[in-house]
Amino acid sequence: MRQVIVYRGEDGYWVAECPSLPGCISQGATREEAIRNIKEAIEGYVDALSEDGLPIPEEHFDLLTVAVLASFPRFQGAPASLERGGFYFKRQTGSHIVMRRDDPFAQVVVPDHRV
Repeated sequence: MRQVIVYRGEDGYWVAECPSLPGCISQGATREEAIRNIKEAIEGYVDALSEDGLPIPEEHFDLLTVAVLASFPRFQGAPASLERGGFYFKRQTGSHIVMRRDDPFAQVVVPDHRV
C-alpha cells in the first residue's frame, strides 16, 4: 500500500503523486481516472526497480499539507525534456513511461498520452 496525494492541476486535470516513490506522478481527467493511473504508475515504478535488483523505497505515510503561493511554468514535452537532462527510457507501462538516470533514485514516471 502506498500513500498518494491527489490534487487538481493548472490544466484542469487531476494530478496524483506517490511521495515515497520520487518522481512517480500521473494524472487523469477525473479523480477516479488519476487514481487508476497512479496505481499503474506505481506498479511500473516498482517493477522497474525490481527488474534491476534495486531497493524499493519503503512507505512512510508521513504527510504535511501546506498552502504555498508560487508560480511555476507548465512542464510540457516531458520525455524529450527529460532525455536532454540525461534520463533514458527504461520501460513502457500501459499509458506511462518510466525514465531513469544512472542514479537509481533519479527515476520518473510520466504519462504517455499517445497511447
